[in-house]
Amino acid sequence: MRTKSEERRQHILAIAAEVFLQVGFEKASMAEIAQRVGGSKATLYSYFPSKEELFVAVMDRSAEQLMGTVFDQLLRPGSPEECCGDG
Repeated sequence: MRTKSEERRQHILAIAAEVFLQVGFEKASMAEIAQRVGGSKATLYSYFPSKEELFVAVMDRSAEQLMGTVFDQLLRPGSPEECCGDG
């Protein structure tokens, strides 16, 4: 079971991903992310020391989710052509 701290971290990552997608890295601000999360910048910085580290964590989370999907497809019975087409 996830702790409240981990749940909060995951919530921050989800909101940050939305902000980065909407406005890009350069225009995204920790203040905007904190506002959307419903917390303070201090809380945000306690989880992620910088916007760069938050962005890296968002990208790591996205890559893990994508790779999970890919591996799920690869582990299904049948040939790759049956599951995903032949190219």
